[in-house]
Amino acid sequence: MIAADMPTCFAEQPLHAGQHWLYCAGFNVKQDLADTSRIDEEVPDLARLVSHGCRVTVLSHQGSHGNYQQLDYIVPYLQSKLACTVKYCDSLCWSEIYRQVDLLRDGELLLLTNSRLFEGELENKAELAEQFAGLGQRIVIGGFSKAHRSHASNVGVSRYRPSFLATGIANQIALLKPWSKNMPSALSLAVVGGIKKEKVDPGLVGLARFYDFIIPTGAVLNAILAYQNINIGGSVLPEFGQFDRSAIAQTVTQFASKLIMPEQLIVTDGVSYKKVSITQLNLTAQERIVDFVPTDEMRNVISDVVSQQGRILLAGTPADATLAHSEAIEFFEQQLTFARPYSILLGGDSCADISFDGAKSSGGGAALVYLCDGTLPILEHHNKSF
Repeated sequence: MIAADMPTCFAEQPLHAGQHWLYCAGFNVKQDLADTSRIDEEVPDLARLVSHGCRVTVLSHQGSHGNYQQLDYIVPYLQSKLACTVKYCDSLCWSEIYRQVDLLRDGELLLLTNSRLFEGELENKAELAEQFAGLGQRIVIGGFSKAHRSHASNVGVSRYRPSFLATGIANQIALLKPWSKNMPSALSLAVVGGIKKEKVDPGLVGLARFYDFIIPTGAVLNAILAYQNINIGGSVLPEFGQFDRSAIAQTVTQFASKLIMPEQLIVTDGVSYKKVSITQLNLTAQERIVDFVPTDEMRNVISDVVSQQGRILLAGTPADATLAHSEAIEFFEQQLTFARPYSILLGGDSCADISFDGAKSSGGGAALVYLCDGTLPILEHHNKSF
């Protein structure tokens, strides 16, 4: 929880009716709301604001790679959690946005459209950050899922108004502590997959420096196979191919003994599926890797970690989540349940795709950056160390 010597944390700020607050959240959730943890971690602070009669404008992002949606589907969920009036503004016109902010009454909340629809958000443009800041007298910086990014809506905006770190940020970092590089010296395993570039660096690259074993999965596994000059056909690569290949090469060379690779992969051409030995892999452009068969070595390492009360971390869905049945996902669901006291899931996709009743972090990339670097852009801006 929050330490007593953290004056820039929101929980310590006095509130009164009529105050205008801007809350920078991280509601990056899918429309089906299968996993609402990224919303839920902001609810206590939002509830505190509206219960004190503050007028709250919420700014949040959703989506990546240009696939950005309106956020109106979040409104009913927020209303059910906060029991207050929640309005929605779908406009990018600043005069209309300010008009709707001015119409807020005490204890009401206005959710703005997706922050990534505003030009200059991803580039942290000063002009946009200043416009965002004008939406409140004070600012709460939440959204752990994007805490590793310096955007106008989380880092830039803090330059223009008094800003305070959300309770959810501090709670997420406290949750991650046992899996950090300062963790006890017991045996450790990281399962790293997913398609975002953070899964390669700092994920694979950073974790290999201080974790005892690494099981590469998903696009990270594909990237390693491609580096080894194995023809992976149409298999997906991290960030659609825009990742640091030299980082893969250095890690595979330096930490080869830590890597636990599958022996059999499951491949599809879009019509049928087949199992292929990793030593015989030579795919056509129409074929792609979608899953793998877990090995006894993987099972034995997990058993050893549990026997030593070590640490297991899973970041990124290990197989194609659209499969009717995935051997890898089923395996890790079973094994993490067995190792529940020592395991954590990182990231929204992992939490949504893998059934696990244990420790979960809402930020995949943010959690990996914090675990490997010991800090985040929003912490550096607020001069905070945890």
